[in-house]
Amino acid sequence: MDTEAGHPVGCATYVPGTASPLAEELGPGEASIRMLAVDPAAAGCGAGTALAAACVERARADGFERVVLHSLPIMSGAQRIYARLGFRHIPERDWEPVPGIFLLCFVLDLTGR
Repeated sequence: MDTEAGHPVGCATYVPGTASPLAEELGPGEASIRMLAVDPAAAGCGAGTALAAACVERARADGFERVVLHSLPIMSGAQRIYARLGFRHIPERDWEPVPGIFLLCFVLDLTGR
């Protein structure tokens, strides 16, 4: 939230497992982060990191083993955030939901393994 302007600067969708209608490409024990976006005017203020970290903490509290997300290859700034949070690129789970849209898969193991 931009406290000076009083409006949101970003949003994210937390997907609590395979039973959710928003679950795509999830396996047992996995939660997902989808549609994480930050207003370009707020880039660099930490909103993306805070949103991703909040989703990770929610998944941990909900007892999930992993958090999965997909990212467009050009989203290198977002991918740096995910790496700092401990996500790893898992190429065998990359996904092309529609022809011409290729998504990289990132997974965070919450079990400590």
